[in-house]
Amino acid sequence: MWNLLKEQLKLLIHHAKENTSYYQKAFNSISSIDSYDEFMKVPFLQKENIRKDYTQLLSKGTNEEDCSLYYTSGTTGIPICYVRSKTELSEASIIISKNRRKWSEQAFGGTIVYFDRIKEPLKYHFHNGRAISLALSLYNHNQERYSLYVKAIQEFKPVIIQGYASSLFQFAQYIIEQNIKMPNVQLIENRSEHLFDGQRNVIEDAFKCKIANIYGLSELFPIAYECQFGELHICIENAFVEVVSTETGEKLRDGEIGEIILTSLKCYTMPLIRYKSGDLGKIIKKSCMCGSDSPILELIKGRSNDVIKTTQGNLNPVILRRIFDHFYREQFLSIAQLQFVQTQLHEIMVNVIPLHEPNLQVENELKKLVRDCLPSITSVSVQWVQKLDQNSISGKVNTFISLIS
Repeated sequence: MWNLLKEQLKLLIHHAKENTSYYQKAFNSISSIDSYDEFMKVPFLQKENIRKDYTQLLSKGTNEEDCSLYYTSGTTGIPICYVRSKTELSEASIIISKNRRKWSEQAFGGTIVYFDRIKEPLKYHFHNGRAISLALSLYNHNQERYSLYVKAIQEFKPVIIQGYASSLFQFAQYIIEQNIKMPNVQLIENRSEHLFDGQRNVIEDAFKCKIANIYGLSELFPIAYECQFGELHICIENAFVEVVSTETGEKLRDGEIGEIILTSLKCYTMPLIRYKSGDLGKIIKKSCMCGSDSPILELIKGRSNDVIKTTQGNLNPVILRRIFDHFYREQFLSIAQLQFVQTQLHEIMVNVIPLHEPNLQVENELKKLVRDCLPSITSVSVQWVQKLDQNSISGKVNTFISLIS
């Protein structure tokens, strides 16, 4: 990717060095960046750097009143602020629209309904007197609220519906249970949350259309978009993606799992260069049936700073992938989604959303899988639930949560 994007990266770096106080200091000891080896000398940008003072990353002459300010919650629950110009937001929308077009011509520039962090139940957005989007609140979901959402969608007739997998799944369950016929939708988009096969099937059944995964951060979006053949392709016109060791910070080879490091190619208002995402993944370079030459990004469940604590030391939640490998077995097809919560050093609670009635055999098998995967865990409990714990600010569901301070 370096050779393909080198000139864009050099322009971005020159701009950042000349126009931001943070990068003036960061690049102070780096004379030139003409190779990837030199680029790797650029220190990682941490969320804490932004939390301390986001204005040090703002380019000279930026008028915040002419920009959009956003806040996102990190894993500590402390929000960080990021700033985007109207042009940058428009460019991101164009990149997303181009990817949508690969799924459906109608999806290019089509009307959209999306779940968002709004206090009111729903909110329309207008352009030239015409409603172009409808936001649905992520909070206070119940039958009365879902009934309101159904009526609004039936009236609005969107081309696209977008949301987190967990929110889409819960809404889809309601639609199926109530035997509701929804208007024709061209595409469903799942953003930023892992989509389980059980969830995918329910969502696609409810809306009678396919669902595509989008990977991105609130502060850098989109990073990758799923093609019709199930591969998550990096949006190389928007982001330069690296994968580095969580221990040494050194670049990993393609196919090796590490932390995803991001550089935004379009954001000059508040440049993000070698930004630590906290997400885990690996880059795969192979031909895809969709015809795209863009590298494939495979995301790993869990975040690099959520750790499983044991008497032998900390373990990365990526090891829980061993459990998900069993989910294609027949007895686990009744599970739509689950979440692991470490409550004590030797205790893990598994919250499970069932597709059918809770099953004692599945429960016992699940406990066995957890113990086999984590021998130091002596107590495993399973809770059958209707919804999983969400981040109170972002509305996201994390596969692993640690309650140990």
